[in-house]
Amino acid sequence: MIMKTLKLTKKQYEVLRSAFIQGAECHLNFLGCAFDWDGNIIDKEQAKEYDAYVRMLKKLEIKLNCKVGG
Repeated sequence: MIMKTLKLTKKQYEVLRSAFIQGAECHLNFLGCAFDWDGNIIDKEQAKEYDAYVRMLKKLEIKLNCKVGG
């Protein structure tokens, strides 16, 4: 797979960053149903997917200079 660098204007970057934050928060809420209110695991497969997603989000937050989920 070839990685390609995108050259974005400031406006394009802001739109991409905003879309990323909104989409990531929505997806985190959906994947969050792997846990109950006390944080106990309900679904192990979904919990593993959630953890992998959070690790990926942390890397993207650094690249896009933003914070997802409060």
